[in-house]
Amino acid sequence: MVIGEEIGAVQAVQDARECGACVPGMLPAEQVALAERTHQQFLRALGEKLSQYLGTPVAATPAGIEQAPLAGFLSGDDCGCLISLDLDPTGLQAFVALPAGLVFRTVGLLIGAPQDAAAPARETLTDIELHILHEFFDTLIRALRESWSISAVNFRLASIAASPESRQTDAPAGTMVVLNSVLKVGEADESFRVALPALLVRLAALEASRTAADPLAAAEGSDVLAALRTARLELEAVLEGSTLRMSDILAMEPGRILMLGHPAGSLFDCLVNGKLKFRGELIHVGEHQALLIDSLVSHGAARPQ
Repeated sequence: MVIGEEIGAVQAVQDARECGACVPGMLPAEQVALAERTHQQFLRALGEKLSQYLGTPVAATPAGIEQAPLAGFLSGDDCGCLISLDLDPTGLQAFVALPAGLVFRTVGLLIGAPQDAAAPARETLTDIELHILHEFFDTLIRALRESWSISAVNFRLASIAASPESRQTDAPAGTMVVLNSVLKVGEADESFRVALPALLVRLAALEASRTAADPLAAAEGSDVLAALRTARLELEAVLEGSTLRMSDILAMEPGRILMLGHPAGSLFDCLVNGKLKFRGELIHVGEHQALLIDSLVSHGAARPQ
């Protein structure tokens, strides 16, 4: 996100706070209706994406909406896995509470277990099960991000709490819009909940009103984004250096082969137009070597020692 967009997003947060100051925390009816419509879009997209991903029919339907304190949402006893999402660049957080039955059923489908297999008699997911569910979580987050794109906020995974004792958050207390849903996977129904800060819905309402007031500006903004997506960038992968003797350097001449000998697991920096953007490691893919990007780099960040 460019600086101008960040400033605009911060200004939108301030505008949303001002427009809701008369009724602190609680949303008016028209904004609740906006949340319901957007959530229905999310559920349709989620059902389509999961049907394709899991290879079995998946249908997601709404099951009511409420406004409740964050503490009440987090204390629910129907949560087998809690996903925390950062809403960049606002500093807000959203949450998805998935019941144990749903996450264990999904793990079973992904590893080829019978659909009528009983769920494990435990609440905590193992690290291996979390790894198996990685793309499932990505699919859910992507559907949320696309459905709420009108708010100009990016949904980014912050953490996954897979055990009851780890479901703590530093998010500030406040009113959340809790969207209840039912996910039908094959023949089984499982409920799940999404909690969005009320301020996010106010942001979406502001952006919707601005787009309606100036559709030409919105179209121009879409054209700019489309052009940026097709732009070409210079990508460089820079491996950590090898150790050489000075005599080897002095003896170099055209045509000589320099063996770097980087093993799998070697760290590298990825530069985009000469600026450090990603970090990762060298891996083997069959007979080939590849670069696995495992982290984004914030401005001014240094490689951990």
